[in-house]
Amino acid sequence: IEGNNVEVRPPLALTTYPGFPCETNHSALDLANGVLGQCYDVRGDAYNGGRAATVDIMPVSEMPADRPITVVFSKSMDINSFILGQTFAVEKVTQSGIGAGTVSVVESVPGRLEKNTQRVRFFPDQPWEPGAHYRYTLASSESSGACSPGSYSAICDTDGLALKTDLLEGLNDPDGGNDPLVIYFTATEAVSTVFTPLRNLPIRDTNSNFLIDCNPYDSSKGNRAFENTDDCLEPFAHEGSDAEGWAPSANATKLAVRNQTAQASALAGGNVPAQVGCDAGEGVSCPRSKFIYQTYALNTEVKGPGTYDPDPTVEGDEIEGILVDLYPTLLATSSISVFTKIKLAGLIPLQEETVTNTQVLRMRYAKDDPSCTGSNCARNSLIP
Repeated sequence: IEGNNVEVRPPLALTTYPGFPCETNHSALDLANGVLGQCYDVRGDAYNGGRAATVDIMPVSEMPADRPITVVFSKSMDINSFILGQTFAVEKVTQSGIGAGTVSVVESVPGRLEKNTQRVRFFPDQPWEPGAHYRYTLASSESSGACSPGSYSAICDTDGLALKTDLLEGLNDPDGGNDPLVIYFTATEAVSTVFTPLRNLPIRDTNSNFLIDCNPYDSSKGNRAFENTDDCLEPFAHEGSDAEGWAPSANATKLAVRNQTAQASALAGGNVPAQVGCDAGEGVSCPRSKFIYQTYALNTEVKGPGTYDPDPTVEGDEIEGILVDLYPTLLATSSISVFTKIKLAGLIPLQEETVTNTQVLRMRYAKDDPSCTGSNCARNSLIP
């Protein structure tokens, strides 16, 4: 790739075990009753199609006594930045009321860190005490010098960028200050099920910058790198053809605009042509530019042989197999552009490009009662 066409992005925590990998509002934290709080992700009606936003209060995760804390990252990390008691702290805590302000530290938990380029694990010297509460903190900072060798104040990647925890700020938001990822959990007795972490492979976004890196392409419509699908750092490896269309590759999703139209204001043209990937209403289709590529990891709990009933109200639909529960987490995808052909003042045609930037999809905890309907159903369970 020529010059500086490859953009470097900070690392994300793809999975945190135990816990959920988002910066969390702990104002309602209630360890005794298993109430954790909500991700800082509420954007209001404008970001939810005019509907009231759904807000999930997440549960405090449980941790069997004999398991290590495990965090998986989106890219290769500087293992020297994992410093126990500083950038990676584990503490036993108690709580006297509601909210993070009522939490007191009993002691730092002694143990050891197992460091790998995209994973870190913490093994306590003694098993977690069933019924006791703990927290672990991954340090993050947007301050300059946070990733200076020998004086780390954050967990960093090999590009010298600090762990990104507040995704709503954007991946390139340098407002300074600390943004630690703090995760609370409650210890339980050891269990007989098997914890199995997974990672999505193969992936196209091999450098995990949530972009497909291509050299710029000179065209009459501008100089947009995404129009060039042949000269890229990460090759286009899909089955199909330009004439018949391309199928999604592994860990990719194909996007389209329904009916190839969008609703604009009357002054902008009302119902206007819309298309993913290239100019709308111009007779071009750009079949290779309609995909987003996913980067994620997934933790599972293998429960063993059993029968799954997808719909308890239907008899005879049970499925025999191996029962596996999924731990909710975040999935990040590459950016894509959507185009609409609007008319300024109802007369002058103009292509309007909307860039999604990195998209983050949040898996929800399952309903405690699968038959529950409505927006007030408790969601504290793993996904069956």
